[in-house]
Amino acid sequence: MILKKCNCSFCTNLVEYGIKYCKEHEPKKKRNYRKYNEGLNSKDRYKEYRKYRTDIQEQEFYNSDTWKAIRRKVIADCLGMDLIE
Repeated sequence: MILKKCNCSFCTNLVEYGIKYCKEHEPKKKRNYRKYNEGLNSKDRYKEYRKYRTDIQEQEFYNSDTWKAIRRKVIADCLGMDLIE
């Protein structure tokens, strides 16, 4: 049997490989997730995410007209491919 540490950041309990959390932390994770998502649709979750995000400068750059123009030109030069090896 292969063992690994519980995925809870501060826990040192060992669990079988393939199981994420020990018995002590698994119910808490499930309960917190259900409580947080209870009554929220995807639009509300996205609003909550945007309220606390920390990459504001990056998002302003990627939404700028300059970035969009350069991106379109590079994709056109590369025959429509978005990624190049």
